[in-house]
Amino acid sequence: MAADPTGFEALLQEGAAITYGDDPHTISRHDVGVLVMPTGSVWAGDPLTAATYRTRPFTVGVDPGRYRIVAVMADNAARGPSWQVPAALQLVVRDEAVATWEPAQWPGLKPTNVEDVLNGYPVDSGTGCFADVTAGFDLATTEDDTVGETIQIQLHGKSWTMFELDTETKANVAVMTTGGDGVFGTWVGRTTTGEVACFLTSFGVVGTREG
Repeated sequence: MAADPTGFEALLQEGAAITYGDDPHTISRHDVGVLVMPTGSVWAGDPLTAATYRTRPFTVGVDPGRYRIVAVMADNAARGPSWQVPAALQLVVRDEAVATWEPAQWPGLKPTNVEDVLNGYPVDSGTGCFADVTAGFDLATTEDDTVGETIQIQLHGKSWTMFELDTETKANVAVMTTGGDGVFGTWVGRTTTGEVACFLTSFGVVGTREG
């Protein structure tokens, strides 16, 4: 499946109707918490295998600060809201409409087409996250096994959680279940004036196509 931002608009709309797995689903949006970003350099990846892949931050960043995180779920309309599929994780930069999408890229990677899946990070633990690069570095270099264990404990029976990694800077990580392993792309949504409105990691419920 190749990445394609077509359909992402539905992920930003509470109650939007989509079809997934031949069943009707309804999009629901849930506040996860506030992401503290001391540097504004955006990092995304599998928080439990960060030491393996050592993902770099994206070339597009934000101002240092605090940003809202939203978990996007697809609720099975026939079975009820308890039957949910993780759809996306969103880092909200400003509450403005998204006019265009572009792949969030890492330094040195220059896709020739927007369809090139160069913005995807590998997931082996069924979880993905957003963090400031300082927190991402902590995840990739920590020798404390309890960090990953604590994140897993906090996720038990839930689809998302926030975890503080640095008590001094308060840098934390927003973690969400992905619904499975694979490679999941992150996209930058921009406003009509070209400003960054959000970062969105899609877990394949919408925004994928054959090819």
